[in-house]
Amino acid sequence: MAQPIFIPLEMVANGKPPYPPVLALGFRPFYLLAAAWLVFAMPMWLLIYGHGLISESHLLGPIWHAHEMLWGFTSAVIVGFLFTAVSNWTNRPTPRGWPLLFIASLWLAARILLLTPWSEIGALVETLFFVAAAIGIAQPLFRSGNRRNYFFVGLLLIFALLSAAHHYSLLTDVVWFTARQIEFLMLTVVLLIITVITGRIMPMFTANAIQGAPVHKRSWLDRSAVVATLAMGLSLIFLPETISKWIAVAAALIHLFRWWGWAPHWTLRKPIVWILHGSYLWMPIGFLLYAIPGSWSPMASLLATHALTVGLIAGLCIGMMTRTARGHTGRPLQASKAEVTAYILTMAAAMIRVLLPMIWPEWYRLLTSLSGLLLTIAFAIYLVKFFPWLMQPRADRKPG
Repeated sequence: MAQPIFIPLEMVANGKPPYPPVLALGFRPFYLLAAAWLVFAMPMWLLIYGHGLISESHLLGPIWHAHEMLWGFTSAVIVGFLFTAVSNWTNRPTPRGWPLLFIASLWLAARILLLTPWSEIGALVETLFFVAAAIGIAQPLFRSGNRRNYFFVGLLLIFALLSAAHHYSLLTDVVWFTARQIEFLMLTVVLLIITVITGRIMPMFTANAIQGAPVHKRSWLDRSAVVATLAMGLSLIFLPETISKWIAVAAALIHLFRWWGWAPHWTLRKPIVWILHGSYLWMPIGFLLYAIPGSWSPMASLLATHALTVGLIAGLCIGMMTRTARGHTGRPLQASKAEVTAYILTMAAAMIRVLLPMIWPEWYRLLTSLSGLLLTIAFAIYLVKFFPWLMQPRADRKPG
């Protein structure tokens, strides 16, 4: 039988792993890379947006911004989370040590190359990254027979396929789907992952943190939310507006009902929990904004997308990145003032980016820049706070 290619933490000399602490588990390098990349890429986008800065990549302007927020920042957080979670689910090692360094290096190389004249090579490297990440979770899942989570392997391979398709649509004259349609397909897959994961963790986190909270987990509602999310995403691409708008309304109501069942109003004194609930609320808000006809508000669709990307995705990322990093570095699950500040800045960035332009559309450019600045500061706070912890062994001296 073939031996696993990833070294379990127990298979080390003198009880010390043969690699630095930052390579002990997937969340460590990928959370640092994700935060650092947002701190770099968001100001870069504001320079492109405000001053017309142009790179020599085939990804230009808003297309580069969308690509780097979905296939760059968001994918790093998802892969870091999955490498950590799959290890817990299966009690088997995911990539760590030098294999983890190799996979993280693929991600970083793609980010750099996609800013240069060698961006076509970056497209290939990015696709290889997703394939390597899929292999990284496939081995422990398949060896342990954890069938419940096999689909995550397929979703990472879909990331690879959509990455290749996005680049192909921009590099060739052959267009099956436009770049914008592929971006929305990628966003839909990310929303599916969020829908599944939040259904597992939100009731548990809330019940564990707040004694007596009336948390309700309904399996039928979780399944309905998955179907509604997929239907909403696909309908906005393939169905007439008159149909897709009603699907978006139905999806928003399902997610809103689901969210309320998790007792969000009980979490206000627990910032490390309320950030997750506050972020999830942007899912139904975004879906409702998609339901607004373009004839009523030409900006509604764009604002809806940013409700999902800034409010939902960035909010959940900052929440899970702090919680996971605290828990897996042996520290209490209690947000500090720095983390609470990052949470507030992220939610403020979403409100400024999504809600205020509906009131003052003439200030749209200024509000967009202010939102991007606040989001950059939020993740810079994370980087400063957690960089030392993620580079050092666990505080309780346990492996991981």
